Amino acid sequence: APDDLRAQMFGQNFTVINNFDDMSGVTKDLAGKGNELLVPFVRSLNLSEKNKDFNAIAAAKTSDIMVQISDVEEEEDLKNLDESRMEAGSFNVLAVSSGKVSGKNQDDENRTSRIVVFGSSHFMNNQGIQLSGANTDLLGGMIAFLTRDKDFISIPTKVAKAGNITPTTGSSQLMLLIISFIYPFFFLGGGAVYWIKRRTL
Repeated sequence: APDDLRAQMFGQNFTVINNFDDMSGVTKDLAGKGNELLVPFVRSLNLSEKNKDFNAIAAAKTSDIMVQISDVEEEEDLKNLDESRMEAGSFNVLAVSSGKVSGKNQDDENRTSRIVVFGSSHFMNNQGIQLSGANTDLLGGMIAFLTRDKDFISIPTKVAKAGNITPTTGSSQLMLLIISFIYPFFFLGGGAVYWIKRRTL
């Protein structure tokens, strides 16, 4: 999103992901809570309906202000861009799928597999974790979904909020008096009493 302030701060290769499916086991803990992922070098996903054995569901999408560039296969394709290759909107970046696996044995036919596809492998690098704590929450949801861990407990990451302390004139003067006079004289007086007691022994 060229006009987004976050794109100007972090770079236009970063994608903002804030649309999460509240019915998916991977993203239900992130949906409806104002969570945002900042992920670099993301590719959008096109869900296919050809495979009837596996039902693919979009679990996460970008924000509505993202811009995607079509026909990009290598770095050279990013040169000489024009508006015909740019499209603004919300795009699929995370998909989950599950279905039965065909095999020779009866056990294989009754077995189901789960697949998670994300449009970038950078969401769990050091930079991605530092930018957004929701990245680690998403990884936990992926692991719980793939391992069928129904008892997995998701503890949301607490984001530090900036706060200001504005002391009044009276409280600031009182603090200055305590730090500059009362506190030092208290220790000096205590030291003097201890010294006098030592001298009298």
